[in-house]
Amino acid sequence: MGVSLVGAVDDRLARLGRDLREDDLEPFTRVLLDHYRATTGPRLHEALEAVQLIAWEVGSVFDGVDVLLSPVMCVPTPETGFWDTQRPETMYERGVLSSAFTTVFNLSGMPAMAVPHGTDSRGLPIGFQVAAPLGREDVLLSLAAQVERAAPWPLLASLA
Repeated sequence: MGVSLVGAVDDRLARLGRDLREDDLEPFTRVLLDHYRATTGPRLHEALEAVQLIAWEVGSVFDGVDVLLSPVMCVPTPETGFWDTQRPETMYERGVLSSAFTTVFNLSGMPAMAVPHGTDSRGLPIGFQVAAPLGREDVLLSLAAQVERAAPWPLLASLA
């Protein structure tokens, strides 16, 4: 993901014909960009090997299972401002709390999707994550369509 970030920023700057300015990126994105710019080839190789091992392990979970159902987040839906990209340290602290169930699928490349399914006592959206074996996005889309037919997703709008 870091290589993609560096490439996207560099490509955009090339198209604009200028260098990166201090206010071009949110502070958290800038921290990530600086980190990944400093990452060496050997470190990237190590990371890719680790991701491959994770993918094999996650893939083996599906040997006798069609789908895996989990919460999307480890915490209730946070209020607006919970993730403050202006303060990178909060992104690290709070990101772990909310992404433990989704990260493994993001890293492994296994298909997974968050399916909205109601609201909590505060009226904030909640849902569940469903994951499937590699290449079985059709299973996820079919399941999500069935859930939507059985319990249509509310369309909420706020004029705040």
